[in-house]
Amino acid sequence: MSERTTVWGPLATIIFTFVVITTSFISQTIGVVLSAVDEDSDLDFENPESAALALNDGAITTTSLALSAVVCVILTVLIIKLKSGSWLKDYLALRPVPLSTLLKWIGIGAAVLVAVQVIFSIIPQLLEIPVDVGDVATEFATADIPLLYVLTIAVLVPIFEEVLFRGFLFKGLEATRLGPIGAIIAVALLFAVIHVQYSLIVLINVFCIGVLFGFARYKTGSLLTPIVLHVLLNSVSLLPAFL
Repeated sequence: MSERTTVWGPLATIIFTFVVITTSFISQTIGVVLSAVDEDSDLDFENPESAALALNDGAITTTSLALSAVVCVILTVLIIKLKSGSWLKDYLALRPVPLSTLLKWIGIGAAVLVAVQVIFSIIPQLLEIPVDVGDVATEFATADIPLLYVLTIAVLVPIFEEVLFRGFLFKGLEATRLGPIGAIIAVALLFAVIHVQYSLIVLINVFCIGVLFGFARYKTGSLLTPIVLHVLLNSVSLLPAFL
């Protein structure tokens, strides 16, 4: 399939990616502040214990992540539109995927994720490494609107992260000397790095997931494939909240 779109160069792509990531952190901070100034909020920025509890507060998580996702998707689209000769559909590979192909990748993804989860559940036990992946049950229970919390974690966040990483960033790097495979690895590394709130073992896990999503994007030629995989992964991660 031919590519009609013009693409930002590698340097501009990297700079714009960090602009979006920075905007994401700023948006999340604004979301936390908006939750804190709510008259019913008891969040105290000067109290370390209060700040720690805020990380598992569903209302704060929903506001900060939803705001960040919406703002950053819009910003990424605007950056693409600023490039003369760019076509959003081609730039982000927004192409339909045959159901049979999608089901195949869901199967591949499930197999890889199960293997990764098994491996990275054994290693911490053997090495006695603490693993902190957050408390979705607490977040769900403390969310003002549980459905909005679920939609934010399971839909909005995956769409934002895939649009930026396997969409914009991958597109800008695959035509460089890195090639598609190098771009997949580079994107997965940065994808893992932004999840700095987790332990090292979890970051390695996230890197492996990023590689899987990258290959799904590359092999199917569509961003919709990793979006579906990411939505399913995040949805499964929410299951403890309902048990």
